[in-house]
Amino acid sequence: MAIPAWFAAVYLSLGYVRYDYDGGGLRPVNVWDAVPGLFTNTILVLFVFVLGFVFLTGDLYVRDRTLGVASMTVLRAPSRGHWWSAKLCALGVLSVVYSTLVFVAMLLLGGLQLGWSATASPTALRSELYPRWTELPMPVFVLVVMLYAALALWAVGAVVMLISTLMPHPLTPAVAGLLWVLLGGVLAPLASRTGWTRLDPLYQMFYNIHFGPDHFTLGWTTSFMVILTTLLATAVLGSWRLRYAEL
Repeated sequence: MAIPAWFAAVYLSLGYVRYDYDGGGLRPVNVWDAVPGLFTNTILVLFVFVLGFVFLTGDLYVRDRTLGVASMTVLRAPSRGHWWSAKLCALGVLSVVYSTLVFVAMLLLGGLQLGWSATASPTALRSELYPRWTELPMPVFVLVVMLYAALALWAVGAVVMLISTLMPHPLTPAVAGLLWVLLGGVLAPLASRTGWTRLDPLYQMFYNIHFGPDHFTLGWTTSFMVILTTLLATAVLGSWRLRYAEL
């Protein structure tokens, strides 16, 4: 499931990056526009990047429980809380690996379709397609965007895995992830979020929420606090839930 998701993201986002749908014609872009260009497209990020990760990792708890791995490993762990914390840490590693693979795939295919370059494209210099930190070289900026996405993805995956402890069914992660994307991203558009609705962990996936007019911009500190709070909450609630769960 992950490999088709990566290549679907690359293919769709490269077309979105290359073609100027408003003005018509092709944009002057290069390989470094592929990744930040992806994160300006809500549909691509939610339905390919996020759901691809959820489908790949969301059943970590359910699979271990179904196969009996959970009961065996819990016996060797100091406590169920330690075991759950280890699962969350493993999920964090997977989010970095998953984001890295997407990053590499986009660079390889992006270089072939958009062209290789060591510098920013004219589109990036004019900030036409996406916002960026002009003081950072493009390779560094793109790497920061992917690392931030991996961190936010970890929090989203942790929530889905916590839901799996409440309803340990093989379809629970996929259904929970799909409903979250539909309700939190499509039916309630991320672009129109205001106030407390912007504290949704899914909303933190988009680095560009930190750019723009002051009354529309979410602070970096707020986003990191949302992500950290989400991870701590899933650690505490998951440990409490597993105290009473049959493994």
